[in-house]
Amino acid sequence: MAKYEPRAGDLVSVTWHDCCGFINTPISDVKLAVCESIGFMVSQDDKCIIICTSLFTGEPPVGDFSAIPTDWCQEIEVIKKKACPRLI
Repeated sequence: MAKYEPRAGDLVSVTWHDCCGFINTPISDVKLAVCESIGFMVSQDDKCIIICTSLFTGEPPVGDFSAIPTDWCQEIEVIKKKACPRLI
């Protein structure tokens, strides 16, 4: 069976690596931060994945969004398909 690809409106969990800055830190402590962001899939392409973390009432849709570089993403898990019909 083919793997389901997340679509707009799906509730997703995105695990990704974020860059970090370190000052006066031993080199052995320098590493990427592992992040998990949860929200509604808006779009994805070869440059970035956009998820909506808050969506306010009214038209056009207004909300809070995260744009995560695709190359930084480690995993996208679909929590619920078509969870937000306003984004479909």
